[in-house]
Amino acid sequence: MRAFTRGNFIWIGLGALSGILIFWFIHKATVKSHTPEEKYDIDSLFCDGPYTLYSRDSIYKVVYDTIVRVWDTSSGEEIKEFDISVSGYREYPEIRQIELDPSGKFLAFLDNLNIIRVYNTFTGECEGADDYYYDEPVHIYFSDDLKYFLVVDYREATVDILSCPGLDFITTGYMECCPSNFYWENRDGKLVFYYEEGDSLYKTVFPDDRYPDSLVFSEPVNVGEYPR
Repeated sequence: MRAFTRGNFIWIGLGALSGILIFWFIHKATVKSHTPEEKYDIDSLFCDGPYTLYSRDSIYKVVYDTIVRVWDTSSGEEIKEFDISVSGYREYPEIRQIELDPSGKFLAFLDNLNIIRVYNTFTGECEGADDYYYDEPVHIYFSDDLKYFLVVDYREATVDILSCPGLDFITTGYMECCPSNFYWENRDGKLVFYYEEGDSLYKTVFPDDRYPDSLVFSEPVNVGEYPR
């Protein structure tokens, strides 16, 4: 009886180990790791829904499948449910990118024809639309203070600044650097951009305080060597 029981345990252990190994191989085959080059490839954003996003404070949860549903995470109450407009090719998923602003107020969609639409998550109304970027590999972002909407082309190292949420064009910033070597941060109501040129790190700020009547980027300033 003891030998039989011990044998059972051995077979059960081997079966469990085989299952773990099979799961691991399937996982490695199906999960795609993203290289730095792929990060800036708009085609790598193509994926099927559903999509789930949270506001930065985790108070609001937004889920998009065929419609948008907005929940209050603390109460579990559904706040709003609404349809969106998307366009594109049937052979591709409809959405390239979805961005929820940090406060949870606005939800932006970049569809597979590169048409951008911004919706108010509490009313379901479309508050801005832009189809200017039809053939460009762009990514979309909100500024933290919701004053501006950024359309970033990593391949060309350019940033278009649009109004938020109306998406009216304001200006373009040219980083003049290798595509993978620029980044930005929100600071004191401004957007501060850093980029590499040669061995040096440059900074440019939007908007430039020297021109209060015109929303432009400041002249680049050398702030030291690029951190390696």
